[in-house]
Amino acid sequence: NVCLLWCFCFNMKFVNAAAARLFKKSANKSRAAKEELEPTTNDPSSNSDESNSSDSGDSASTAESDKSWNRLSETKRTHLRRSGWNRKAWDKDDPRLMDFYNENEYMWKQLPKHRLEYWRERGYDAAKWNNESDDQHDSLEGKGDPRLPVVRTVALKKLLKLNLDYYATLDKTMVRLREGQSTTDTEHPVSPDYVSLATFVNDIIREQHSTDYYIQAEDSDPDQLDLHRTVGDIVCKEIHQALKQDEIVGPAAGLFGPFHKEVFSWSLWIGAKGTLTPMHFDTDLFNFLYLVEGRKRVVLVPNNGFDVDNFPLVKVYSGSAWTGMDILSVPIEQLNIEGAMEIFLEAGQGLCIPQRWWHAVENLEDTVAYGFRVVE
Repeated sequence: NVCLLWCFCFNMKFVNAAAARLFKKSANKSRAAKEELEPTTNDPSSNSDESNSSDSGDSASTAESDKSWNRLSETKRTHLRRSGWNRKAWDKDDPRLMDFYNENEYMWKQLPKHRLEYWRERGYDAAKWNNESDDQHDSLEGKGDPRLPVVRTVALKKLLKLNLDYYATLDKTMVRLREGQSTTDTEHPVSPDYVSLATFVNDIIREQHSTDYYIQAEDSDPDQLDLHRTVGDIVCKEIHQALKQDEIVGPAAGLFGPFHKEVFSWSLWIGAKGTLTPMHFDTDLFNFLYLVEGRKRVVLVPNNGFDVDNFPLVKVYSGSAWTGMDILSVPIEQLNIEGAMEIFLEAGQGLCIPQRWWHAVENLEDTVAYGFRVVE
């Protein structure tokens, strides 16, 4: 096991206009788009006697699909306000009424007062804002956390059951696919068409061994709510419970105290051997990649200023920045980049990726992995 002593000392997360767009919901989405992520009958562990007794202290949030704005907790409302929601937009389920819908398309004088204050704190004024492109508004400047990545071996019994065999049975849970060989970004589905998880696992991975596609699902994707309701709560609670007991990672990542869903986010990756996630960095305060099945190769590069001339940004979106460079095809010893490292993850291991570190991931086997992030 690679175990590099490292302690996160996090600053407040950079929340940009793209992050706001991530939380917007389509106007025609039903109230189900606001449901709390709860295990359903598809939960393979729902009848298991292995449930962690400590979960009783982390009282589960009530499903909020039918709650009006005034009935939401203040914590939830605060979180939603940061993403642009207000009472009228929430109760009418209409993102067009949000405080800063498509904020990056606004002129400076059109921004709400609290958003003007937000952007002034980040060095903006009217001239800079109005002269920049949308992508420049979303640019992710600043160096990365100087601390090193760390690998943790964690046995998460419930989560380990959410493997390829499990997803191969979900013939009614529909997802959209991402490009499996992209060197630019993986933020958008390659097709508007949906396939079932069972079809993807059984046909595309196991039968075709295709590296053309893989699944990337995040809990803010409004088009993959079935998947979120199926596994979301399990992912967040299992990883939160395990990491908050880690003497190094837990306190520094703010994982102490009871579980509150709105503080954390999660993601899922399923891909065949040979699929990859290209080089990018994320602005998350805390980023933990946990491998349930298969093997992964992760190449990491500290974001320390070297990248200014060597890793030009080709795209920024939703708290991530992409270079378009293929760093995975070059042996680590030939990169000639100070601090670059290569880590191999096995099933049952998780990798803490420091904030703003460049990284790219290659699946060495058919894999299922989950991400756990601390939201601002």
